[in-house]
Amino acid sequence: MDQNKTALERAFELARSGRFQTVTELKKVVSREGYQASQLEGSQLSRQLTALIRESNPAGPEQAASPAVPTEPAAPAAQQDADDTSN
Repeated sequence: MDQNKTALERAFELARSGRFQTVTELKKVVSREGYQASQLEGSQLSRQLTALIRESNPAGPEQAASPAVPTEPAAPAAQQDADDTSN
């Protein structure tokens, strides 16, 4: 914890870092670092932090949560039917 920094300043710094997907995650880290997360309440502040988080994560939470492994397309139904009748 930086003694010269408030919880609010740290929250804005973390929101810009690109490390978080939600304000809830951010608040947990602020609290773990020794700041009072209770200073981070209010709907306007939550909107501001959410906006900063989104700007810092242009891929968005959908991209971060999706698997990196590509999936193979399914075989066409006509091909499957032909394979089934050949036995």
